[in-house]
Amino acid sequence: MTRTQHWQVLCMAMCSVCLYWYSMNLLAHTSRVTVQTCGMTCAQLVDGESLRAFAHRQPCHKLSEQAARSYYRQVVDGVNYCHDQLVAHRDLKLENLLLDRSRECVKIIDFGFAAHVPSRDTKLKAFCGTPSYMAPEIIRGEGYSGFAADVWALGVVLFALLLGTLPFAAKTEMQLYARIRRGTFSFPECVGETQKRLIKGVMRKDACDRPSAAALLQHAWVAGRDFIENVDPASASTCQISPRPVKIATSAIKTSGRPQTAPTHAGHFELVRKVGIARGTTAFGGS
Repeated sequence: MTRTQHWQVLCMAMCSVCLYWYSMNLLAHTSRVTVQTCGMTCAQLVDGESLRAFAHRQPCHKLSEQAARSYYRQVVDGVNYCHDQLVAHRDLKLENLLLDRSRECVKIIDFGFAAHVPSRDTKLKAFCGTPSYMAPEIIRGEGYSGFAADVWALGVVLFALLLGTLPFAAKTEMQLYARIRRGTFSFPECVGETQKRLIKGVMRKDACDRPSAAALLQHAWVAGRDFIENVDPASASTCQISPRPVKIATSAIKTSGRPQTAPTHAGHFELVRKVGIARGTTAFGGS
């Protein structure tokens, strides 16, 4: 198989998975087309702007707590949906979060580095992502959980939304990596204790100590239950959370004429089987 054919297979595999996703917080892929040696995919049009562009137009480049919470919960909900399908995004950042024109709905885009794994215990090896959002274990060159790495990136996203800056900054990329490996960062005095505990819990240096995306959705601040005493995310990571139904964009499904129950990934796995790629190595950006 040539390099071009290899990338065509990976792109088609990615499209096959995306076609089965029905979540209001993921960019919808409606169809795929192959013309000779070119592969194309048709995706939903989102005519707004990225969260980064939107935030940079706000005072101090940060959002109000209410707006940050609304957008952040949608992002976590979309990431949790991906993780339920055993897909790790691996490049979550403000630039890959698009607002629609109404500025009410967030869409996660760019699955170029995404990895579809056989189980939640699968370890990935590819050094990929955007440096400022990469988890320490990726920078250390260790085998890592794509899901835990996504959760770390969710912490960076929340930090940026609330504070208008990134938790790690340096003059060179190597200095940046060194700071991320240490895993220490500071907050300005204006940040509330609840938000501090939440971000610190999500961005724990040890990946095993981070909460899952599902647990993060249950956090009082994320859920908007401000009248209830917040739970430390560190303890949430060990909680047994019962499976919850995935939030489905039923209105979009009805419009498209698709069934309201998500089909299996049989089409994707059949494509992978035909070209001889094992499911465990199906990584759109490399494993």
